[in-house]
Amino acid sequence: MNEEYLLCISEYFLITNFINMIAHKSYWLWAAVVAAYTYLFYDQEIAGNTLVLAPLVLLLLGFQSPHLFKMRYFRWAALAYLTSAVAVAWHDYPWAVLSHFVAGLILMGCCYQPRSSIFISFFNGLLSALLVSFVQHFGHFVRILTQFFGRFFNFRLLTKAWLFVIPTLVTSFFYWLYHLANPDFVINLTWFEFDFQVNYPLFFTILWGMIWLTPFFFPWGIASITKRDLAKPEDLIRQNTNPRKLKRSITGFLNEYRQGVILFAMLNVLISAFLVLGVWQIFHPTQKGYSEQVHEGFFTLIVSILMAVVLILYFFRGNQNFYTRNHRLKQLAFVWILLNVLLAVFTLYKNSDYVAAYGLTFKRIGVYWGMLMTLIGLGFTFWKIKYLKTNWYLIHTNAWILFGALVVNSLVDWNRVIVFYNLRYAQHIDFAYLHGLDATAVPPLVAYDATLQKTPAHLRPQGYKPYPISGIRYLFKSTDWRSQTFDQRRLRAFWEEKDKQRRVGLK
Repeated sequence: MNEEYLLCISEYFLITNFINMIAHKSYWLWAAVVAAYTYLFYDQEIAGNTLVLAPLVLLLLGFQSPHLFKMRYFRWAALAYLTSAVAVAWHDYPWAVLSHFVAGLILMGCCYQPRSSIFISFFNGLLSALLVSFVQHFGHFVRILTQFFGRFFNFRLLTKAWLFVIPTLVTSFFYWLYHLANPDFVINLTWFEFDFQVNYPLFFTILWGMIWLTPFFFPWGIASITKRDLAKPEDLIRQNTNPRKLKRSITGFLNEYRQGVILFAMLNVLISAFLVLGVWQIFHPTQKGYSEQVHEGFFTLIVSILMAVVLILYFFRGNQNFYTRNHRLKQLAFVWILLNVLLAVFTLYKNSDYVAAYGLTFKRIGVYWGMLMTLIGLGFTFWKIKYLKTNWYLIHTNAWILFGALVVNSLVDWNRVIVFYNLRYAQHIDFAYLHGLDATAVPPLVAYDATLQKTPAHLRPQGYKPYPISGIRYLFKSTDWRSQTFDQRRLRAFWEEKDKQRRVGLK
C-alpha cells in the first residue's frame, strides 16, 4: 500500500512538473522569438531584419522580466543593443555588425546579473551563447519529457539507435572528405528510392536561433566570479593592513608620498616644456610633414596618457587616499591631469588645423575620437581622486564609455561625412582619396560633378577629376526587405535613375 502511495505521489509530481514547465511563459516567449528569427534570417543576410528582431527581443524580455529594465546597467546594455541594430539596418558596416554582436553578448550577461560589470557581463554572455545555456536548460527539458513519456513508450530501442548516430555522422563526414579528394569516389544509392530531402540551411538557421536566443530567456553565468565582481566596491574604504607595525606602515606611506610628489613634479615640468615647444612650432613650423606630426603626436599622446593613468592608479590606491598629508600629491596629480587635458586639446587643435587645410580622412576622424575618449578618461580619473573611488570603478566605467563610443560610431556613415566636409570646406581636395571611398559616397560625388559641369576649367578646384561613373556598375541582389539596408535601397534608386538616364541618352 505504501509503495503504491509513493508511486502515485511521484507520478503526481512528475506530471505537475511537466505541466508547469510547458505552461511556463519563458518557453513560449523563447519559441516565439526563435520562430521570428527563423523567418527573418533564413536564407537572408544581416540587414533590416536586425532592426525587427532586436525590439522584439527587448519587448519579450520586458514581458518576462520587467524588473530588469529598472537596473541601470541593463538599460544601458538594452539601449546599446537597440542602437547597434539601427546601425546594422542602416549601414551594414563590419564594425556595426561587430558592435551589435558585442552588445548582444553584454545584454545576455546582464539578463543573468544586471548589476555586474561590463567585463563579467560580456564573459557570462559569451559562455552562455556557446551552447552552455542551451544545453543546461534544455537538457533538463529533455529529461522531464523522457520521464513523462517514458510511462507510455519504450525508450530502450531509441537508446540503442542513438549508439549509431555519432558513428554515422563521423563516417559521413569522412566520406565527404574522400569525395572532395577524388570526385569519382561516389556511393551509388540510386536503388534507395526516398524522396525526402533535408533542408539543411533551414535546419541550421533554426538551430542557431535556438542556441543564440536561449541566454536571453534562460540566462546563465558563473556564479562564483559574478559574486566576486558584485563584491568589489566603487568607493574606497580605509583598511588597517598593518596593525602591529604601525610606525613602519606610516613610514612606508610617507616614503611613497614623497616619491609620488617628486615624480609628478618632474612630469609636470616635462609636459609643460613639451607644450611650450608645440606652441612654438605652430609659429615656426619644421620641415617635417604636418600630417606626420599630427599622427605621431597622437599615438605618443595616447601612450603617455595611458601611462599617466597607470601612475595615478598606483599612487592613489587603497589607504594612500586616506593619508592625511597627501594634499601636495593630490595637487600635483590634478595639475598633471590638467596638463594632459591641455595636451589633448592642443592635439585636437593641430588636427583641426590640418583638417581645415586638407579635409577629413578616417585617420583624422580617429584622432578626434581618440582625443574625446582621452578627455572623458581624464575626467573620470579626476573624479576617482577627488571622490575616493576605487581603481575598479575607473576601469569598468571607462569600459562602458568605450563600448558606447563603439556603438555610436557605428551609426555614422563616415564616407558621406568625409565627402560632405571635404567638398565644401577643405582648402585642398584629394579627389583620388574621395573616389576610393565606399559606395555610399558616390551620389554626393556625382552631384558635385553635376554642379561643376557649367563651371569653367580654370575655376574648378585644383586636381579636380570627375568620378568615373561610366566605368562602374553596382549589382544588387534580388532580395527582399529582410536583407536590405536603408543605404542599399537609396543606392539602388540612385543607380536605377542613372541607368534610366543612360538609356534615354542612347536613344
